[in-house]
Amino acid sequence: METEFDAERLPEGPVRSAFIYWQELVDRDPYPSRDKLDPTDIPELLPSICLVDVEHDPARFKVRLIGDKIKDGMGFNPTGSYVDEVAGTEDVFERFKSVVETGRGYWHDTRLRFGPKDYKRYSVVCLPLFDAERRVNMLLVAAHIYFDETRAYVQMTITSSSG
Repeated sequence: METEFDAERLPEGPVRSAFIYWQELVDRDPYPSRDKLDPTDIPELLPSICLVDVEHDPARFKVRLIGDKIKDGMGFNPTGSYVDEVAGTEDVFERFKSVVETGRGYWHDTRLRFGPKDYKRYSVVCLPLFDAERRVNMLLVAAHIYFDETRAYVQMTITSSSG
């Protein structure tokens, strides 16, 4: 389901903060690139961020960098791994592929289905970064992993000014 919403609809914490930061990048350039991402602007988010390289033809997604809070929550370190090589990430692969195809990010809130700690839930925002040809070449992912099983599954598509 495609839905427009503002940051206030996102859960407080790293997911909302990362979206706000990305939206500031989009406000300056509708197709923000990786080189516009400045870690010194968001030091508090770094433990909750993952950068994923996008390969085209065929589509593949390689984890370039992952924050300690995400690693701890997942129970393993996927740095250097391709998403399709990690068991249980088929739905993640399809969501990433959708971001590449549409140039639109998403917010997802569900049970963690991969890794040895699959009893946890997580909220994640996945946001596109673009190359000079305006192709998505990297994904900025921010996640909050938590134990609250009462949260409902939610999936919304963020329509940015670049979409």
